[in-house]
Amino acid sequence: MTTKLPPEQSKLDRVIIDELFACVPEDWNAFAMIVEPRKTDGDGVSITIINPDVADAEVEPTQKIRESIDKLVAFLAKEKRDWEVITYKAFCAAEGTWKFNITVPLPPAAAS
Repeated sequence: MTTKLPPEQSKLDRVIIDELFACVPEDWNAFAMIVEPRKTDGDGVSITIINPDVADAEVEPTQKIRESIDKLVAFLAKEKRDWEVITYKAFCAAEGTWKFNITVPLPPAAAS
C-alpha cells in the first residue's frame, strides 16, 4: 500500500513542526502537541503542548500554530477525513537527533 501525503498537508506539517521547535523551551528533550475538537465550549479545537517527561510542563501554542492547525483541520474536512485527535510527538535521541511521530488521518491509498 502506497500513500503519498498531499503537498498541502506536507507543507502544513512542516510549518507546524518548525513552529513547535520555536516555541518549546530549549531544555526540553521531548514534547507532545495534542489537538482535539472542542466538545463543550463551541467550535474549534483545543491545542495542548506538553513535555511528557516533566510534570506540569506546558507551553501555549503560538498564533502561527493555531492558524496552521485551523488550516489543517479545514483541509481534512475538505478531504472528508474524519479525526478524533491529531498528535505531533517528538523526542531527542541519545545521538542528538530528533525523532517524530505525527498522527493525522492519511488519505486513501492510491490504487495500484
